Amino acid sequence: MTPTQAATWTAVGTLALAAVTFVALFVTIVVTREDRKRADRNLTCERRLAEVRLKQERDHAERIRRRERQADNVRALLQRMAVLQPCLGTVPGVEARIGPSNLIIPRQSDEECREAMASLTHGALAEVPLLGADNAAQEAAARYRFFVGLVRAAAKDNSSDRERLAGTLRSYARWLKISLRMLAENQTVPMIQDGSTEYPVLGVPDDMPQWQPSPIPPGWHEEADTEITR
Repeated sequence: MTPTQAATWTAVGTLALAAVTFVALFVTIVVTREDRKRADRNLTCERRLAEVRLKQERDHAERIRRRERQADNVRALLQRMAVLQPCLGTVPGVEARIGPSNLIIPRQSDEECREAMASLTHGALAEVPLLGADNAAQEAAARYRFFVGLVRAAAKDNSSDRERLAGTLRSYARWLKISLRMLAENQTVPMIQDGSTEYPVLGVPDDMPQWQPSPIPPGWHEEADTEITR
């Protein structure tokens, strides 16, 4: 090989080596960029997943706190009803037994009955609005408010059959207590079906059956066994 040929091959080798080096460098740069992009995408994905998990944890914690607050308010309402329960036989006509001109002599339990009614009414302002915004909570709230109105209407009624009025109050109170307990435990309330009347009416004829929900919800008879009446 002549010196000229050797120089030529040396130049070619140098150029080839430079080309290979350039290609290797280019590939390294491309791979590095792709790795960086992949790492950025993975980091973004991990951040999004972390944000989703954090939101889920916060939502779960908020649901737990909301249920705990709801349970506390349900307990407060049930306590107000428990205070009134022994007085349900006294409620009918209790507001008609007020005033010195009234010939009906007030019974000793009338005053505590009125206090229990005032507590029941206060529950509609204090705890009922905090039961929640879902359908079951709103239904339970509507039933409690109706019961407050039913009690106050019975308290002003001194002409109807007291025992029948008291029976209607006890029956609806039982329905309301079961509704509140189911709300706190299962986030649901029993519903009236079969075309039955959803709300009782006071002063119906004696030949009409006593109001009760249909179908009878679970715990109805057990609740009746625990009631204390006067």
